[in-house]
Amino acid sequence: MFRTSLIFIGSSIPIFVVLTIATISRRLTKGRSNVLFLVILWLSIFASISDFLNAYAVLDPPLSEWEISVAYIFNYVYFFTRHAVNMLYIAYMYAVTGTWFKTKKIYVKLLIALPYSVVCALLFMNMKTSYVFTVTKDEGYARGDGIIWLYIMAAMYLIYGVYMLATKRKQLRLSEWLSLSSIYFLNIIGIGIQFVNSTLLVENYFTAITLLFVVLYVQKPEIQIDLNTGLPGYFAFRDEIKKIETSGQRVQVIIASITNSDELRRYLGEKGFFDYIYAFGRTISTFGRREKLHFEYFYEDPGNIYVILEEMDYNPVQAIPQIRDSFRKNNPIADIGVRVDLKAVSIMFPKDIPTAAEIITFGHNFTRFVGSKIFYHAPQIFDRSEYQISMKLDEVLKRGVSEERIRLGFDPIWSVKEDRAVFAEVSAAIDDEEFGIIDEETLEVAAGAGGSLTIFEENVLEQVFSYVGTGGLAKDGFSYVVMPLSAGLAMQKSFTDLIWNLRGRYGVHPEHICFAFRESVYNTMGENYEENINKLSIQGYRLALDGYGRGYTDITHLSRLPVSTIVIDNVLVNEAEAEKTGTLLRGTIRMLKEADLSVVAPGVFDEETYNMLIGMGCDLMQGQFINDRMKKKEEES
Repeated sequence: MFRTSLIFIGSSIPIFVVLTIATISRRLTKGRSNVLFLVILWLSIFASISDFLNAYAVLDPPLSEWEISVAYIFNYVYFFTRHAVNMLYIAYMYAVTGTWFKTKKIYVKLLIALPYSVVCALLFMNMKTSYVFTVTKDEGYARGDGIIWLYIMAAMYLIYGVYMLATKRKQLRLSEWLSLSSIYFLNIIGIGIQFVNSTLLVENYFTAITLLFVVLYVQKPEIQIDLNTGLPGYFAFRDEIKKIETSGQRVQVIIASITNSDELRRYLGEKGFFDYIYAFGRTISTFGRREKLHFEYFYEDPGNIYVILEEMDYNPVQAIPQIRDSFRKNNPIADIGVRVDLKAVSIMFPKDIPTAAEIITFGHNFTRFVGSKIFYHAPQIFDRSEYQISMKLDEVLKRGVSEERIRLGFDPIWSVKEDRAVFAEVSAAIDDEEFGIIDEETLEVAAGAGGSLTIFEENVLEQVFSYVGTGGLAKDGFSYVVMPLSAGLAMQKSFTDLIWNLRGRYGVHPEHICFAFRESVYNTMGENYEENINKLSIQGYRLALDGYGRGYTDITHLSRLPVSTIVIDNVLVNEAEAEKTGTLLRGTIRMLKEADLSVVAPGVFDEETYNMLIGMGCDLMQGQFINDRMKKKEEES
């Protein structure tokens, strides 16, 4: 019978080894649940090897003194490690169900540790009394009267585990729940077999089979790990925060976003960027352990880091300079001149934000509502008008349209050559009863958090065509108006049909409307956007490229765009006093004019900038100085 047991035990060893290798190679080595599972696998290997060597040592009585000593040693190793697996499996289930916080309670710690403590006490007592087991020369291994207590302790873990799985069903997918449960159902069978026949050792084999299910259906790298960095990933964070919501735990969630991650990736390359993120995560982990914090962290591409912190009273502001200094000191990659634009926010969950779904949405959008500071507490963002508008965006837009609260403005573009405003850029705002005047920029920020401005933009578009068609253009002395074109509107398949209908309804000639779009948007949008831009050009509408000079401009691409006007990014104008920027601006204006393109410089706030741009050859300008100049001219006339 012992020879049959050797087959079962021997078969379990390679399974445990393969599972361990698979866990490490899949980089499931970070995070509380992964570490616990890895320890369970290592202990299972030791338990199986010791069980196998013990069975082999007592295979053919009578035994020599050496074989008796070996059998004693391996029996003790087996019992210590095997029952440690039972204890750690309970801890592992607390981790994967998102209820680890409950292990801080004294009675929970006692429930987890007490059965194993009893096992350890019995085994130490056995060294003098042979109360649990004995190994003799003639009989080999024999159970003592106290062996029943080891089975009782194992049964206590079984009852505890079954109870946990029954009460934590909502925190687990069905496949996860069945996989975690299988260890108890199969081990009940295994323990029953061994209790009846102590020479048929199948328990470790059954454990190996059940842990195989856990590896397949619970320890899934595509859910737990960001495969580019090896750090715990977004899906793991999403699952963890949902489990925390279900369990009722209170935690502090810290979200850090690298807002210029795309630029960093281009600068460092793919591998360099992910090495940078990994090093940053490692620095956070080292700092947290040094501070004795209880936390888990996760990474989401392209640049979000989530930290779930159990210490609600810890203020993360104090950690930022220390983490930054430690990162720079220990990671050479931090010294290569890379500028990281980092924004971070702390959220008391569920006090500040009550649901996991809202946490996830907020994490993806909070940077739209922050200013120049690095760190914010969530209530500071909640108080910002842009955020409040975003929460009621649909309601605000419907009020604006139905109550005719959308107001148009026309920002004139001045021609130095003609000494007058030759055309104007359309701006729009909502005069809302709750929030007051809401300009387009505020609406765009609010809509960027997941809303849509289509109903607003279509109304503005109709008002613009009405303004041109009813003589407003001629009355104000403009040749045409510039209408900013959003990605959301221009991507619609029916967009050009809408334009065609408005043209017919108000009798507008296409040369009186200029649609302005950003190159960065044009480059990232799909076929509908590009097709609609080309259709507008064919129909005779003017087209302008807005924000030129920000980001990475493709000169070759620019030459193929059907545009007649270029609006330079106002940052380039505002920083033109710097020698290098001024040289670039001058060269840009000259190059564009030589390509027979009209060049508009926005952000002209003073006479000095006005004169500087004239000297650079730019004769179309926009800004507060132009508005003041026009008012003065009107007063004089």
